Amino acid sequence: MIAKKLYSLKSLRELLLICLSFTLLTGCLGLGKKPIKIAAVTLPLKLTADSGYLSKQQVLPFLTSNKVTDTLSGWWGKWKPADTMGKYYKEENGGYLICVLSADNDDNVAANKLIETDKNGIFLSTKDFYCDWCNINRRTDALHKVGRYFITYTCGHGASFSSSWFSLFTKLSERGEQILESQYSGSPQCQSISSHWKLTGDTCTVVYTVDDGVSSENGCVSVGIKTVSVRYCAHNGTWRSPDSLKIADMHIAQ
Repeated sequence: MIAKKLYSLKSLRELLLICLSFTLLTGCLGLGKKPIKIAAVTLPLKLTADSGYLSKQQVLPFLTSNKVTDTLSGWWGKWKPADTMGKYYKEENGGYLICVLSADNDDNVAANKLIETDKNGIFLSTKDFYCDWCNINRRTDALHKVGRYFITYTCGHGASFSSSWFSLFTKLSERGEQILESQYSGSPQCQSISSHWKLTGDTCTVVYTVDDGVSSENGCVSVGIKTVSVRYCAHNGTWRSPDSLKIADMHIAQ
């Protein structure tokens, strides 16, 4: 009977030692514990002036931490830390609109990224656009501001075709409608459109010069030039023209 009790105590001690060893092992190795989640760090962009330019060393940490771009390709490595990569303007609400040239994981395709932040430089939203054929410095001249309106350009290009359009908007969500600035169509359409425009309040007046031509063996020959003044008016963030008949009379070649 005594031997049986001693055997039971010995078994109990062994069981306790096994339990203690397992507890120490799981504690040392971290087994049985819930993993600690580390929140991703997103960096704000510290801006103080009403407008200015952004260098690579200033803007790249902001872009990567907010997953707006990456450095998988060698594109960002082409630029020095002090190189200008974009510009910014303050919005009416105290936030900022930023325009930065960036390429993600494709070395050959760079887009202009429009980025909106709050007044503390915290990322809110972004949209890409392309102005490759606009004959401008895409790092410094892709975004402008006149009065309360921001301005961006997009351009088209082909073998016998080119065009330029501009957008006017006060916040990123309003950017959408585009206004024709210029266009060239070679044979057989043979039409050239140029313009100058003026922004007054919420009305943009564009004066178009339309040069219509005909196709000949020697190319396009002009047969008449006309001037057309067209008004575009902003309403709830979109631009509409009350001069739709004038636009139709231009017979814009597409």
